[in-house]
Amino acid sequence: MLVYVATYTHRHGTDVAAFSTNAKAQAWAAEIASDWWEEELGDVPRPLDPAALADEYFHLVEDEFFDIAECTLDA
Repeated sequence: MLVYVATYTHRHGTDVAAFSTNAKAQAWAAEIASDWWEEELGDVPRPLDPAALADEYFHLVEDEFFDIAECTLDA
């Protein structure tokens, strides 16, 4: 069974979550980017596409990182 372990590292620590699909892990990245965009980036124009939003956010915010690892769970 595959799981996708997402790691979000920021100035206050690290958050880790596991998802059943890569798409769900990517959606978490987009949610984080959407939630923090204004506070971290102010009036920088936001991409409308969720994947582009996450990519741009984590590219521009130098002290935050997001990674997804595909892992196999043995039954």
